[in-house]
Amino acid sequence: MVEVIVHFDVHERDGDILQLRGLVMTGPGERPTISQVENMLRSMDYQVTAEDSEHYVYVPAEAGTEVKKIEVRKMDNGEEEFSIDPHMKMIVQNLMGKPHRPM
Repeated sequence: MVEVIVHFDVHERDGDILQLRGLVMTGPGERPTISQVENMLRSMDYQVTAEDSEHYVYVPAEAGTEVKKIEVRKMDNGEEEFSIDPHMKMIVQNLMGKPHRPM
């Protein structure tokens, strides 16, 4: 098993952003799944559900909480760092999705 440190931002309704970390255990070379991160957050008393499983964004499971959303910034297993950058991912997808055209 490999320890993966999950760095995430908790966006509160009053505008504050808390930068926190948690720990998920995975197999060698594996990235934590969306449900593994959700279970980690729930063990930290954040009752959330995945809103965007591609970008690791979570929202409260119940209305009326102080948390507006939780976004994972990066994951680090000590050897490799996985960044979750929605803007970069969108750029790459747009570039990869276009067929090669002659000039």
